[in-house]
Amino acid sequence: MNRSIRTLGLAFGAAALFSGASASAALAANPITISVSGTDLVINDPTGVTQATIVKTVGSSFEVEELNSANELVEGPGVTATVYYSANRWYIDTGSVTITRVIVTGNAGGDLLSTAGVTNVPTTILGDAGGDTLVGGPTASFINGGADGDVIRGGAGNDILSGSIGSDTIKGENGDDQINDKDGYADNVDGGNDNDTFRRDATLDTATNIETYL
Repeated sequence: MNRSIRTLGLAFGAAALFSGASASAALAANPITISVSGTDLVINDPTGVTQATIVKTVGSSFEVEELNSANELVEGPGVTATVYYSANRWYIDTGSVTITRVIVTGNAGGDLLSTAGVTNVPTTILGDAGGDTLVGGPTASFINGGADGDVIRGGAGNDILSGSIGSDTIKGENGDDQINDKDGYADNVDGGNDNDTFRRDATLDTATNIETYL
C-alpha cells in the first residue's frame, strides 16, 4: 500500500512537512481538527463548515476520513503521528494513550457524521445547528442533533439519542435505547429492536417499536 508517515515535531515547536500533506492548522481555510483530550479522540469543526466525516476502528487505533473536499484534516494536540492514505483520509496514532471514547462535533452546517465503523469504544456525536445526518455504530452511542431537523441512527448498542430542537427522524435500531425528543416539534421515531424508552410530545410525535413512553 502506498502510504507516507508524518511525525509532528512538537518538541521543537514546529510541525514537520511531508509530501502531499495538508497545510497546518494556521493555513487551513476549513479545518477539521483531530486531537486527543485525556483518553478521548476528538474530531471537531471549529469554523462551522459543512462536514462529511467518517470515523472507524483500524486495529487498536482509528481512521478518520473527510469526504467534503472543501475541508481539510488538521492534526491537533496529542496526535503523535499520522499515516495518511490521502490528504483527507488518515490513520491516527495516539502514541501511549489508550482511547476510551471517540467524540465527533459538527457545529454549524448540515453535516454527515458517522461512527458506524467504530467497534471498540463508545462514541459521542454532536450535530449542533443545521440539518444533520448522524450515524452511530455497534458500541454505545450518545448522539445529540442540536437545532434544526436531523436524521439520527443509533446503530447497535445501548444508545442515548436526542434530536433536540426541530422535526427529527430518529431510529434506535438494535440495543436498549433511551430516546428524548420532547421539544415541541413533530418527530418521527422508530425504537427498533430490544427495549426502548421514548420521552415524547404525545400529541405531536409519531413512534413505533417503543416499549416505554415517558
